[in-house]
Amino acid sequence: MNITDLLAIASLMHEVGQRIVMPRFGGLLAGEVRAKSAVDDLVTVADIEAEAALNDGLQKLFPGCGVIGEESVTSDFDYAADDILFVIDPVDGTWPFAHGLPVFGIMISVLARGRAIGGLIHYPVTQETLLVLRQGGVHKLRQGSAPTQLPMLKQDTSVITGMIPLSLFDKAIRVEMMRAFGELPRVVTVQCSAYEYRMLAEGQADFGISTALKPWDHHTGQLMLCELGGYSATAKGDQWPNVQPHDRLISARNFATWQAVVAMLDGCQL
Repeated sequence: MNITDLLAIASLMHEVGQRIVMPRFGGLLAGEVRAKSAVDDLVTVADIEAEAALNDGLQKLFPGCGVIGEESVTSDFDYAADDILFVIDPVDGTWPFAHGLPVFGIMISVLARGRAIGGLIHYPVTQETLLVLRQGGVHKLRQGSAPTQLPMLKQDTSVITGMIPLSLFDKAIRVEMMRAFGELPRVVTVQCSAYEYRMLAEGQADFGISTALKPWDHHTGQLMLCELGGYSATAKGDQWPNVQPHDRLISARNFATWQAVVAMLDGCQL
């Protein structure tokens, strides 16, 4: 896997985004949206069709590769079985997508025997893509332009902006977390991995807390954070991918910031 391969995948993601995802944005019919595990856990016809198109496109670009997507995966799937496996999130941020909010992306992770070696996050609305290659840094691609490399994240210890998906936590923990971070200048709930990792990678947020952890949501973003000098772990020190789905993963722009966030959470039921 090299930068040329990633650029080919980026082109595929752009094509699928413009042909399948964007025409559905703001125009979904009632029968084209349904709930999965909860009333706010949605899937749309765009998710299904985009995943199928990306699967076909990746098989053509890389014959013999493994491909799995959020909408087709089974609970016992082995992510370490393939020499090269592409993990697809066809529309990350389905809830805002289905409600006409332009906060969604297409995510693809590249795994080698379960280890992330590359990945991409494409933003169909702005037609931009973030690309990461292990030991190759993170690049931003704008349609029609050459990719530019993102700088390493700042290493100062100020904590100003945090991202916390409050709706994913039990009520008691929500109250504790609001109390813990009540003095911060800005606490936001994005609840879209594609944009949360973009905000971290571009230095627009200092930390984010994630739970309900899924491979398609985090492999690419965690590799980006690592390549940019960030740090991520649970409060107990467990790091991706050696975590459980119910764990709370704290991603920060450096180790000192992670330590500061863990200190703020002292007493919370994490």
